Amino acid sequence: MSTSSHSRDLRPVVSHSEARLSADIGVLNVSTSTAPYSTRTSYDEPPSGAQTPTPLLASRNQYHQKDGVIHSGEETYAMDSITRTRSNMGDALEGLYQTQTARSQAQTGGDPELAEAGDSSPSKSSRGRPQELSSLSTELVFVLVCSSGQLFFSFFQGNVNVNQQAFRLALGIQNTELPWMVGSYLVALGLSVILSGSLSDLMPPRLVVVAAFVWLTIWNVIGFFSLTPSRSTLFFFMRAMQGLSVGVIVSGSMSILGRVYAPGLRKTRVFSAMASMAPFGFWLGAIQGGALTAHLEWIFGSNAILCALCAIAAYFTIPPLRPVADIAGVDAPTIRDFDWKGAILATSGCVCLLFGLTQG
Repeated sequence: MSTSSHSRDLRPVVSHSEARLSADIGVLNVSTSTAPYSTRTSYDEPPSGAQTPTPLLASRNQYHQKDGVIHSGEETYAMDSITRTRSNMGDALEGLYQTQTARSQAQTGGDPELAEAGDSSPSKSSRGRPQELSSLSTELVFVLVCSSGQLFFSFFQGNVNVNQQAFRLALGIQNTELPWMVGSYLVALGLSVILSGSLSDLMPPRLVVVAAFVWLTIWNVIGFFSLTPSRSTLFFFMRAMQGLSVGVIVSGSMSILGRVYAPGLRKTRVFSAMASMAPFGFWLGAIQGGALTAHLEWIFGSNAILCALCAIAAYFTIPPLRPVADIAGVDAPTIRDFDWKGAILATSGCVCLLFGLTQG
């Protein structure tokens, strides 16, 4: 076979291949000319792959042109799904906004401006003065009264510790009995903190705290007249009643502050101020005890005056809170729910343990 005849036989094949290549290039030119360039407007729609179609990898009937962009069937379905999802999300957000606005208006008395500003949100209300306290001066007195529990906790230790030898001579006791001067106070205080925490939740806390201040005042007055050798046992019992009352004040005050103040910066500052009273109280007690060493009875006389003033201030500044249930739809707890048997056994057990360790 000659070379010329062989060339003539290949011409139809070459012509057919050139025709197919031209058709494919034409489709490619259409796709590149109709696809958008990488401008800012091309990123306004969600990414679907339509910006870079590949018609050479699929048949032509799988693509169609919409808004100047070539889309496949799967891409069109995905874009429709995204559009429907965005629409549903918009409706849900609109409903949520309307619900929050209605709640805010209900909390602000129907004032739309306060509701729109969000003044009723917990984050903002927690930064302001609680509604139960009418003025800033009332709040200051209220915080001082609630912090006095921590103050008296160390105050009644400081004024006695610096005068242990003076009390030993006034009461006519031995050195082995001196630990009870501090131990009776601390044991009763530790037990009352645990027990009175439950009482503050089962009873009106203002009643609990005011009663503790009154009880503390009475026993400080008794301490004024108990500094004689014949009344040394009464003196130790008076110290235990001091610790009992202070423990009730400490736990009750913490319960009240926790219920009045919402979580936030203001509540943190209030609890920090209360905690700082403990070292400050010991320092004041040491100064008071040292100043009244020659007149020991007036240590308890001045204590009684301070406790009486705190009782009056507590009655007028502590809000009238009530016990509340932990779960909605359940009755609030009462004093009948208190575990009296457990409290008596815990108290007697700790007292016997301390007596055995110190006197055994």
